[in-house]
Amino acid sequence: MDYFINDNNTITTAFYRNGTKDLDKNTLKYKFSGNGIPDTHIQTIGDSEENRSYNQLEFNYTKTFKKPDRKFTVDFQYDFWNSIKDFNIQRRTVDPDKQDLSVINTRSNRSSDDIALQSDFVTPLSETANFEAGVKAEHRIVSTDFAANEEKGGTVNPINGFNNGLDYKEQILAAYTQYGNKIKKFSFLLGLRTEFTNIQIEDQKTNRVLRDSSYTRLFPTVNLSYALTAKTTAQLNYSQRINRPNLDQLNPFPELQDFNSRIFGNINLLPSLTDGVEFSILNKLKGIVITPSLYYSKTRNNFQYFTTQNDTGIFETFLVNLDNEKRFGIEISAQYAPVKWLSLSGEINAYSFSQEGSVGTTNLDYSNETWTGTLISQIKFPKSFSFQSKFEYQAPVSDAQTHTKSYYYLSMALGKSLFKNNASLTLG
Repeated sequence: MDYFINDNNTITTAFYRNGTKDLDKNTLKYKFSGNGIPDTHIQTIGDSEENRSYNQLEFNYTKTFKKPDRKFTVDFQYDFWNSIKDFNIQRRTVDPDKQDLSVINTRSNRSSDDIALQSDFVTPLSETANFEAGVKAEHRIVSTDFAANEEKGGTVNPINGFNNGLDYKEQILAAYTQYGNKIKKFSFLLGLRTEFTNIQIEDQKTNRVLRDSSYTRLFPTVNLSYALTAKTTAQLNYSQRINRPNLDQLNPFPELQDFNSRIFGNINLLPSLTDGVEFSILNKLKGIVITPSLYYSKTRNNFQYFTTQNDTGIFETFLVNLDNEKRFGIEISAQYAPVKWLSLSGEINAYSFSQEGSVGTTNLDYSNETWTGTLISQIKFPKSFSFQSKFEYQAPVSDAQTHTKSYYYLSMALGKSLFKNNASLTLG
């Protein structure tokens, strides 16, 4: 709903709700072999049901001025959601001898409240210069509890270490400012953002604070551009970014997915910081836009999963911080419209990386290379029909412990405009 107070002041409110029910079933087959032990075949069948409710309330106030492009905004957003998931796992040894069935039943209950308040001010200082500033405050509480029981031989018992609950609280205070200008063929944009973050994690059962940490960071941004010709522009960009661990990554209690593996979070996980620099050249040719670029990044405290096997043979996986990861790559993107009814765009990104770090006495230093590719096509047909497809490919990649084979996605959609473009119907 929009309310136009006058020509320069507008209030907008919106409410969004999404309720879903998920039913999933999977079968996992494990084969074990080795010296001195018989070949063993174990099968697990997982059956889950999850009900989710997501709600979002938004409020916006926008003020414009007599001076063109000057604008002041205030945004408020409140998200609240909950999820209940029941998971039933059956395990049976099918070879060499069929043994008694073992069943695990789990239930997870999660909820979240997220409040964010943000204000921005944009104003031109001259015909070519622009200034922008803003502040933001966010408060988020996520609660999760998990319970697991095992039924064997008609007896049901709780599984030690799997009945737990956590409250995760996060506060972020941020401010930013940026200034941009153009001097003949040269243009630039300089920005600086500061963020204060406080994270608190509390055990619901003992009310013990498991973690209480705060940190303040500065994030600079520099974007430089120079027009070599009317159709060719060189760009040089630098930025620093932060990747904060979420609740799943911090949760020290394991999530039970099957009998043979467990996944843990790491309550001591630190946020990762990435410094990145990129040089690119934008070329606008006849009917085609092509942008080759070179980039380099260095990430401190980057996340990586580490897997080990305990004394009972169960695989345990948890996140760790590596010392750093350095990445160097080349990316080529292109857009081509040979005719009015056909548009093509694609991107190839090839890079090499090196990682440094260790867990205890295990060295995780590793280097590798890989590439990704994307191709998007859009076709306009008569009678207001349209077609779009997207193909994504990821080449094989490895780290110190794992090897991931190549995989690809293909998605397609057919659309039709209706009622003089006042409605549309899409099949994807």
